[in-house]
Parts: sequence; C-alpha cells; structure tokens
Amino acid sequence: FVGPWPIHLFDANGKGEHLRHIDLSGNSLEGTMPSSVQALKVLQKLDLAYNQGSGNLDFLGNIGYQYQLNITGNKFTGKVPDSLCGKTNKAKWSELWVACDSIACPPGYFHPDGASNFRGGCLKCTDPPEPPAEELVEGVFIYAVPKQTRLGQSICNSRQYSVGDLNADAVVYEHEALRLLWSSTGGTNWSDKFSNWNDRANTKKCSYTGVTCNKAGDIVKLDLRGAELCKGGESDCWGLPKEISVMEHLEELYISGNSFFSGTLPKEVSSLKQLKVLDTSRCIRLGGTIPPEVGSLKSLVTLNLSECNWLGSIPTELAQLASLEELNMGKNHQMSGSLPENIGDLHSIKEILLSRMNLSSTIPHSVGNLTNLENLELYGNKLEGELPDLSANKNLKRIDLFNCRLSGTFPFSLTKLPMLQIIHLKTNRMEGTLPSEIGSLSMLSWFDVSMNQIIGTIPESFGNLQNLRDLRLAGNMLSEPIPEALCSSAAVHAGLAQHCGCDAIICPVGSYSAMGFAPGKKGCTKCPEGETTRFLGSTECQNFSQQDFLGMLYDAVGAEDWWPIDRREGWKDTTVSECEWKGVVCDENGDVSALSIPMARNAQVNSNGRAKVYASRTILDPRRERPPKIDFSEKLKNPSSPDVERILGQTFEDLKEYYHRH
Repeated sequence: FVGPWPIHLFDANGKGEHLRHIDLSGNSLEGTMPSSVQALKVLQKLDLAYNQGSGNLDFLGNIGYQYQLNITGNKFTGKVPDSLCGKTNKAKWSELWVACDSIACPPGYFHPDGASNFRGGCLKCTDPPEPPAEELVEGVFIYAVPKQTRLGQSICNSRQYSVGDLNADAVVYEHEALRLLWSSTGGTNWSDKFSNWNDRANTKKCSYTGVTCNKAGDIVKLDLRGAELCKGGESDCWGLPKEISVMEHLEELYISGNSFFSGTLPKEVSSLKQLKVLDTSRCIRLGGTIPPEVGSLKSLVTLNLSECNWLGSIPTELAQLASLEELNMGKNHQMSGSLPENIGDLHSIKEILLSRMNLSSTIPHSVGNLTNLENLELYGNKLEGELPDLSANKNLKRIDLFNCRLSGTFPFSLTKLPMLQIIHLKTNRMEGTLPSEIGSLSMLSWFDVSMNQIIGTIPESFGNLQNLRDLRLAGNMLSEPIPEALCSSAAVHAGLAQHCGCDAIICPVGSYSAMGFAPGKKGCTKCPEGETTRFLGSTECQNFSQQDFLGMLYDAVGAEDWWPIDRREGWKDTTVSECEWKGVVCDENGDVSALSIPMARNAQVNSNGRAKVYASRTILDPRRERPPKIDFSEKLKNPSSPDVERILGQTFEDLKEYYHRH
C-alpha cells in the first residue's frame, strides 16, 4: 500500500475501537502517525515496520499498557519515549539489556533487526555523514531525512554486525555467547536447575550451572543435559547459535536429552579445535544434514548424534577423526545411504553404533582393519551381502547385525576372535551349517542366529561354552541330535534345562514356542492334533498336505540337482495338483497311491534295457522322536518299475504317517 497512514484505524471513536492487532509492515505508507493511537485501549500489537513513516514518536508517549511494538525500518527521528524503555511500560517482547534500544536503535546505530534483541545490542555505524539530498514527494522536492538521524536502522555500509555482541563493541565474548545461547533457546523456560542463567546482570560465566572453566577462566565444558532447551515452543527456539564457536577452549559439549530443542548443528562447531566430546543424543527435533566440517575436529574422542532427526548420509569426512573412539549415530530413521568405504581409517575407534539408520549396500571390507574395535552395532539396516573378514578384529567383544539382509554362510572369521562375547545375527538370510569352531569362543555368553536358513545340527562343541547364558536358534532348519552338555546346562537360559531338559535349548519336532525354546519349566507346547513342525526350534505348527510331503521328498533327495528335466515336470509347482506332477500316481480320491521317480544319480542300462539302480531305503521307525533322513541303502538287483514304486511308496506312507502322528 502507498499513501498516508490510514488514520481511521487509530481512532477509538471510529472503526479501531476493538482492534487488538494492527500489522501494516512492509508497505510504503508515509507521513506522521496520529496521537489517537494512544486511545486504543485493547490494542496488543502494533507493527509499522518497513514503511516510510516520519516525524518523532510522541504519538506513543502516553501509552501505559503492554503491547508488542515494531517501528523499525522507517524514517522516524528523535528518541524513543522513556515510557517505552522499561520504566513505565515493559513490553513482553523486550528481554533486553538496553531498554530503549529494544524499541529501535538510536540515530547513528544499527542492528540487523533495527532494534536490540537476543542477537545483540545496537552497534554504532561509522558511515560518513550523507550530503543534503532531495526526494520527490507528491510532486514536490523536499529534503530527505538523512539515515544517520533515523531510528531503527538495519543497515550500515561500513561495519559488519556481530551477532551476540551485547555491549556493541564488535567482539563476541564467551559470556555473550552463553547469553545468546540462553536467549536463542527460550532461556526463561529452562528448568529450575539452570535458574541462575536468568540473572542477566551476572557476567561471571563460570558460575552458571552446567559451565566448567579452567584456571584461566576459559570455558572447557558446557553441560546442558536436563536444561529443557526450547521448552517454551518453536517461537522461542532459534537453535544452537554459531557464535558458540568463540569458546575456543571447549572440550566437552553436552546437549543430549533436550527433546524440545530444534534447529541444526552449525558448521562453525569446526572451530572448536580442542573439542573431545560432542553429544546431541535424544534431541529428537534437532535435524538437517550433519555438517562435513565436523570431520575437522581432530581431538574428538566421542561423537554421539544418536536419536535425533538428521537427514542425508554419513559424511565421509568423519573418517578423518583419527582420535575418535566412539561413533554413535543410531536411530536416526531419516538418514540413508551406505557406510563410508573409508570407515576403516578410524584406527582408534572402539565403538561403532549405527543401528536403524536405513543404511543400505554392503559392509565395507575396511571394517576388518579396525583392530581396536570392541563393539559393532549395525542392526535394523538394509545391509546386504556377506560379512567381511573380521579375523583381524581381535578386540571385538560384541557384534550386533540383527534384522539386516545379510546372506552367505555363518562368517567363519568370527570363530577367530577370542574376546567375542555377543553374536547377534538374528533375522538375516544366512545359510549353511554352524561351524564347530564356535565352541572355542570361551568368552561367548550370547549367541543368536534365529530366523535364518541354517541347516544341519547344533555342533557338539557348543557344550564347551562355559560362559554361554543365552542361546537362540529358532526359525532355522536344524535337526537332532542336541548336544547333551547343553541339555543338562545349569547356566543357559537361567538353568531351565534342569527342569525341562533339551526343551530349554530348542523345541523338538512336533512342538513349538514363540522363542523356539521352552519359555518355562513346563517345556515347549505340543502341536495340536493334525499339525506338526519340520525342524527343531519352530515358532508355530503347520498342517502339512501331501503336496508338502512330496516337496520334502524332492528336497531330501536333492532332485533339483540330478533328476532329468523331463522327470521334474510339475514338481514343486503349487499352482497345479500334485497328482499332475511327473511320476506321481493318485487314486480316485486324489490320494497318492504310487511314485515313479529316479532312484540314483548314476543308473546303468542292462542288455535287456532295464536300468540297473543302486538305491537304499530306511523305513521310518514310529518309535523314534524325529524322522530320519531318507537313505536308500538297500541294493536292488535289476529292479522292476513296480519294485521302485513299492519301495518309494512305502517310504512316503511312512513319512506321512509319522507327521500325522506328531
């Protein structure tokens, strides 16, 4: 809008009588303000900033009530009335040290906001005086108001403003940086523990709660845990000010646990060259990207940025932190990317805690170079591929890669780590067998490979693990036997084996539990009638169909590897009836009555054209607790097709009977 101020708005006898908020900022309104504004008794906010208003502020002189006022960025001259300078009227927005300056900087001074506030006081402008000038106003040339005589100016060509400079001497000191931090984070709402920060006249920085100084009076530790920064809301929260960089001797900075604290981590923290600890953990509103400049903090020993709201990926520059012993950025769910390839350059690192960060790709091979590493936690990510060779990580005590997407066989290199206490590889895609060498890990107390695709048996050597307390193998494809030493252990699962034997280690076939082992003294739960399980350590029972049994037979003999293609036709195809699978014969009820399948990998043909098949069978013994592996050990001489069908058919019936019984 242009033209004069809308006088009718400020007339209590007119339309402005009930106005509470008037915001005319950012227009081109001009002229002097009417004194009638003083009559608006219910007005709470008057914002006239950045217009062309002129004259003095006498129109505000008799205001005796509290409201927010902004008259900066105009051509007003003179001085701010004393009644607005904290003497007869204390506006709530005026948490200031120079009360009149908090209304508008006096002529010849400036501030980026036109008035002093938590960012600092008004600074003297050293611009040379302006020569007399004229400007065209309503077709008439008049003398312009020189900037040096105006109130509330925000620009000075000859000086740069220093945020935090409360005494306007162009230098920000440590106590001023503390005051700026207090003001930028809603200091008046901090917890009572930090109440002595409220004394704005106190410049003895070392007396503030959470501040520790050295003998020279330099701040070396700033601990704001429990301060409840920004508790008053986002309007009071401007984040961590970059001016904290003036604390050149700072060694420890703790902001953790301030759940209301928001903003970003300023790149200027890179100036804190003596910083050893940086902890912003559990500041769930603190976000943005992690500045790569953090990588220049060569003295840093602990970097804890966990449970915040960081975005982006892990800066590769962090690998430059040669003194770093703890890297914790876990539970930042908005992050992504991969583990930096150069993470192996952190030769002093002892703990890498990067769980639940949406990390993808593979684990870099350079992790194997971290000979001081004791704890590797990467669980809850999208990491794929095989675990790299960690045989050189001789100090590793804990490896937690639960709920990733790792594949391949159990990492044999882990069996060469004598200090290893915890192996947590649950819910991955690992296969193959468990190496017996695991039994040599004398310090091992917790072993969890549940919910993988491990096959075979539990190595007998597991019985040698004297420190083993927690063993979780559920959800794999394991078979008996179970090491007797485990079934009588007084240590594993709090000695539960003393009450329920092997059930305390792993549930037998035909039973289940949510954990895959007995949850209490009563042992595992038997499957309901008509249901069973296929492997040890099942977490649920199933009702198997004859198609399922045929599929088991197919897998058991490794048919995929050696049956001729034409003899595999239809097998494992669940979209068609098993009666349509090649070699499967069903009766009129759809029940399998006979099987005609290959019996050996190397069949020789006699002169009469019949296949000379070497095969074997073991009929299932109903008295055994688990179905034995199908093993055809009987040598058949010139078997006829009916012979083969009879033997396989009987075996299938035995298998089906066993599973139905259990």
